[in-house]
Amino acid sequence: MHSYKWGSRLLKRRQLSLPAVSEVEDYVRQKFDVINTYHRESGAYEFTLAPGQLYGRKFVELFAYLRSRNFIPLLRESDSSLTLLVEPYQFPLRQRVNLPLLLFAATLISVSVDGWLRSSALTGILTPAQVTTTTLIYALTLMAIIGTHEGGHYLVSRMKGQRPSLPYFIPGVPGFLPTFGALIVSTEPSVNRDAEFDLGASGPLAGLIVSIVALFVGLLDTKVVPLEFAKQVLGSNISIITQVPVGLEYLVGAFQHPGPNDVVIFSPILFAAWFGFLLTFLNLMPAGQLDGGHMSSSILTRKGRQLATLLSVFAMLLLGYFLMAVFIFALSWGNREVRPLDDVTRISKNRVFAFAAVLALATLIYVLFLYPPIY
Repeated sequence: MHSYKWGSRLLKRRQLSLPAVSEVEDYVRQKFDVINTYHRESGAYEFTLAPGQLYGRKFVELFAYLRSRNFIPLLRESDSSLTLLVEPYQFPLRQRVNLPLLLFAATLISVSVDGWLRSSALTGILTPAQVTTTTLIYALTLMAIIGTHEGGHYLVSRMKGQRPSLPYFIPGVPGFLPTFGALIVSTEPSVNRDAEFDLGASGPLAGLIVSIVALFVGLLDTKVVPLEFAKQVLGSNISIITQVPVGLEYLVGAFQHPGPNDVVIFSPILFAAWFGFLLTFLNLMPAGQLDGGHMSSSILTRKGRQLATLLSVFAMLLLGYFLMAVFIFALSWGNREVRPLDDVTRISKNRVFAFAAVLALATLIYVLFLYPPIY
């Protein structure tokens, strides 16, 4: 998950070492079809551009040229005119790592304790050494899923010319929900709609890959024992699940071949995989500040984005994710919308098709691995 925190960083000209007026103006006139130019007292430049032309690639080049000169461009459209604003801007300095490291350590502790609770509950099925090993693998797997998710956002954001924050991991409650995931704060808007889409899609898809790997590791670590033995060894720790998601049921049958009188003892590592699927599914929903919301934001109109958020919140309520629904609803209506710097150039068609595929993927994840819930 990633969110925006773009404060007022527009600065007066005297606060920065800025290039001469002619340097910026000459560069813009070389790249764009300028009709009129206006110089503001703040040090900003306003260019009226000829409409009906494709400025997308030129705008990306302009952004790269200006950021090292402490300027930021914005391309806006009103009625039949195009306006290019070039404003002095203080890009964020290097972030301190104290808080991200502290939260990372706290989350690692919470998931490790949770892994030990889940693994030690299988004492008798697992040896003490296996409990320790499973706890370690569980904690590393869960952190890898979340870390890869946020790492995907971070790498794509850097590739698109942004300077995102380090991931903020959020510790959870061991024995209930070991972590509430993580987030990266983008301190700058995306360059254009394509970059906004790529940034939103990168995290869930990267995390999904690790979740799939965790699924197969968990399947290999899953035990099949006779029912009477399981009752004798586990006692009150045994929980009989009569229905499991169809995808998991098929894979357990293919990997472990349980008999009619056998009990499948799910590995705690499968919970890590399940959590990864849940994280991917929820983040792909086209709502507000979720990753799917950033993808839909690059495609839909303002009213379309609001409708997509409402439908997503309603779907969360129907599926039983009540706290998530309330959180997303409050977050989506409480934050100011941040549009791309180039809010004129349309998103590429292949990304529109990719968005449809992403929604289909989210549905498939839910059907195969999340319904009915087993955790």
